[in-house]
Parts: sequence; C-alpha cells; structure tokens
Amino acid sequence: MIVGRSLRRVLCSFDFLMLYVSWVFATTALFVPLVYLPAFALNHGASVVAASALLSLLGGMSAVVPLAVNEVSRTGSAEFGTTG
Repeated sequence: MIVGRSLRRVLCSFDFLMLYVSWVFATTALFVPLVYLPAFALNHGASVVAASALLSLLGGMSAVVPLAVNEVSRTGSAEFGTTG
C-alpha cells in the first residue's frame, strides 16, 4: 500500500498507467479466441447449435470456476489449520 499519496496522484502515475495498459493488452488476448471459437467449431463439423452451446458453456464456466476455486481454497485452509 502506498502511504501518503493521494488516489489521484497514484492513478495519474506512470507506473499505474503502464500497469493499466498491460492489463488492457493481456485481457484483449484472452478474449480473442472467443471470437473465433464458433467459426472454428463449425469448420470442424459442429452444428450451429453446438457451436453456440460451446461458447455459452465457456462463458458459464468463467462464472462457475472462480466460485469453485474460492470454495476449495476456503475448505482447504480450514482442513490444514491455516488462516486465509
């Protein structure tokens, strides 16, 4: 944590700007495959409904997996007697 600096000063700093720009590029790269996934599935013999379902399944998993990881991490911490 940065102590003694205003939020405006931190948000306008070069370090924060570089961090922000790097995450824009990183998350853009994460979502590019989603654009081409239905066309890829269609080209490999899947039906239109199956290609759409594949994209829906992938989107749904992006919501379910973090919840599952959170639950596993909480129960794992309790079992081993660590705090977290």
